[in-house]
Amino acid sequence: FVKGRENSYLYYILYIIAFLIFFINKEGYIYELMPRLISAPISFFLLEIFLLFYLLFGRAYLDTPNTLQSWDTVLLIAVWFTVGGLIMNFAVALLQGLGVDVAFFIELGGLAIMIVSIIGCLFLAVVPAMILTRENYQPARYFLFANLFLILGVATTFALDDYALGKHSLEFGVTLQILTFSIGLSERIVLLKKSKEIAQRRIIDQLRENAALKDKVNRELEDKVQERTFEIQAQKEHIEKQNKEIKYSFDYAKKIQNTVLPGNEVFETLFGEHFIFFKPRDIVSGDFYWISQNGHRIFLTAADCTGHGVPGSLMSMLGITMLHEIVNEKGITDSNEILNQLRLSIARTLKQEGKIGEQKDGIDMALVIYDTKKKQLEFSGANNPIYIVRNGEMLEYKGNNMPVAYYEKMSDFTKYTIDMKQNDRIYMFTDGFPDQFGGPQGKKFKYRPFKDLLLEVHERPMDEQHKILSLIFDEWKGDLSQIDDVLVIGLRL
Repeated sequence: FVKGRENSYLYYILYIIAFLIFFINKEGYIYELMPRLISAPISFFLLEIFLLFYLLFGRAYLDTPNTLQSWDTVLLIAVWFTVGGLIMNFAVALLQGLGVDVAFFIELGGLAIMIVSIIGCLFLAVVPAMILTRENYQPARYFLFANLFLILGVATTFALDDYALGKHSLEFGVTLQILTFSIGLSERIVLLKKSKEIAQRRIIDQLRENAALKDKVNRELEDKVQERTFEIQAQKEHIEKQNKEIKYSFDYAKKIQNTVLPGNEVFETLFGEHFIFFKPRDIVSGDFYWISQNGHRIFLTAADCTGHGVPGSLMSMLGITMLHEIVNEKGITDSNEILNQLRLSIARTLKQEGKIGEQKDGIDMALVIYDTKKKQLEFSGANNPIYIVRNGEMLEYKGNNMPVAYYEKMSDFTKYTIDMKQNDRIYMFTDGFPDQFGGPQGKKFKYRPFKDLLLEVHERPMDEQHKILSLIFDEWKGDLSQIDDVLVIGLRL
């Protein structure tokens, strides 16, 4: 029991001890030592203990909680019935020691002992053993044979009580029962050991199968991963190739756009001191600037086409081509008429007729014409204004609230004629700078701070103004994405 922690061993030992005490008392040896103690209730009490451990041993040996749960409940009732009889006989013996007449209780106790003995031996223990034997539970056979010896011993005792054989047949029956129990326990140990070995082998086999399955799954997974890796690598190379081709196309488009846009040397020749802060959102831009000269008149525009990137750049190329045609080929020289003609050309090219679902592409722009002789500036605008800083004061000239495109409410564009003075600063721009999100709260820069910034830096050299605008724009944008193309042009007359 100490080594194996099996209750059946403990109850077996206690059953043997109870058997020895019971039969020592039955032979009268205890009476010789303690004549006052031994009485009929005490004898019944010892018999109850003997039967109690017998029932507990049978329950543990047959493992009825797992093998026969319904019979286990019956055995438990018998166990508690035996415990009740044990307590009753002990109480009767105690009362008898105090001088109380307990003859009736002695007869009742004896009757209870007889009932428990017959039911416990012949029914409660033997019948479950028979059931388990039929179910091929090996230890049950030994238990059944052991109880047959007990039954024979009890039967012989009652049948041959007057003979010498009958007087000791119960002792012989119990002794043979105990010996058979010992053989059964040994066999049970062997069976438990075999079952554990079988279970261990099954576990080992299962672990081997699991390991083999795991290796198989891992190999299949590795093959699939390798196959998928090859596919991904091929896709990656294909995408990289496509990206290179796309980037090459974009770079080539940028090269073409930069070729079309006027260079700094043109501005140096026509205006002198200036800056151009041009920052496309993508490789190519939907914002553009255009300059041309016709005699003593210089034409300059800062424009923002619908969209950005490739779509915007296509519109910008279209706008530059049309402006060149209108001004240099058709000879139109009034700023408002140039915008009127440009609107007609765009609407005709894009097939804009005001119908539902058609393209709404167009251009927001500011167009100025500087007459170097008269020192006058003509201005017409489509949604975009211009700022002129004179003597520390900013003057704003607003364009019409309509784009250069087909629009719901269209009218002729307005022309402003402005007399210019020496050291006047002219600023033309698109909405990319004022509309950029950034700052501590991620809000737009807006036009009021943009005007204040230009007014603050207007006295600085133009190249320095360019650096300040670029620095402030990057600081304001921070880690946020640039939302639109940016164009700011500064001129000093």
